[in-house]
Amino acid sequence: MRELSGKTAVVYGASAYVGAGIATALGVAGANVVVHYRGNETAARAVASQIVDRGGRALPLSADMTVEASLATFHERVESLPEDFCFGVRHRGIQRGHAVAIGRSP
Repeated sequence: MRELSGKTAVVYGASAYVGAGIATALGVAGANVVVHYRGNETAARAVASQIVDRGGRALPLSADMTVEASLATFHERVESLPEDFCFGVRHRGIQRGHAVAIGRSP
């Protein structure tokens, strides 16, 4: 069943553990998945490959969420994707004192 077909999700921290599981489940459900990672590109590419191997679409993208410029560049890349951004999944806390903007204006 591909009930999320045509939707695009950004899964923050998707290169391992809970984030990888969420990203994979969304991909299997039909979503286009942006696999966010901060430093482990190899792991993020492996998660993206698992999604693609199961018939989904995935793109690994890096950003340091504690650095405003890095986060801005990340969101610009997400917004430039041909598919509409539908939702973001942030499954764990961010360090205290660091703001995170998620989503896009209509």
